[in-house]
Amino acid sequence: MAEYKWFVFWTLGGRENKVLRKVEKFVKEKGWVGGEDPLIEYIFLPKQKKKDYKTGKTKEKPLYGGYIFIKMKPDKNAIMELAKATGLRPVAGYRGGLVTVDEDEMRRIEKIVEKMEEEVKEEIPFKVGDSVKIIGGPFEGQQGKIISINFEKKKLIVESKMFNREMRLEVSLEHVQKV
Repeated sequence: MAEYKWFVFWTLGGRENKVLRKVEKFVKEKGWVGGEDPLIEYIFLPKQKKKDYKTGKTKEKPLYGGYIFIKMKPDKNAIMELAKATGLRPVAGYRGGLVTVDEDEMRRIEKIVEKMEEEVKEEIPFKVGDSVKIIGGPFEGQQGKIISINFEKKKLIVESKMFNREMRLEVSLEHVQKV
C-alpha cells in the first residue's frame, strides 16, 4: 500500500475556490475519497481572513494565491487525470519530478492558518508607487504618488506637487482614491 504524500498543485489566481469545488466534485465522482483505501486523503486550500477597509466586510482569500495542496497516493496517472479534468496543474520540480511538501511543513502551514483565523487582516488596496487623488481633508483635489504606507495608522504618505515643489502629505486611507 502506497504512502500518502502532499502534492502541490497550481491554478489561476483568483479561481482557487471554484477549482477547489470542481476538484472535490471530481474526486467524489471517481470514488477517490472515503472508503477503505482512498486515493486522496485530504484537499487543502489555506485561507486567511481579510477585512475591506472601506466596507468593513470580512472575506476569505487564499494564503498562497494559486496553490492547492492535496494529500494523496503518488499515482501519476491519477494526478494527470485530475489535472486534465479540473484545471489544476501539478507543480513540477527539478528534473521533472512533482513537488511534494513534507508533513512537518504542512503542519507549519496549518498552524499559520489556525493563527490567522484568530486575527483578521485589513486589506488595503494601495501599494507604493500608485497614483492617487486626494478626495477629502485639507489636501482635497491634490494628486500624487504613494511613497509609503503606514498599515497600523491606516495612513499614506503621498508625494504631490504644491507651491512649485514636491511635498510629502500624510493622508488617511478613506481620503484617497486611485487615479
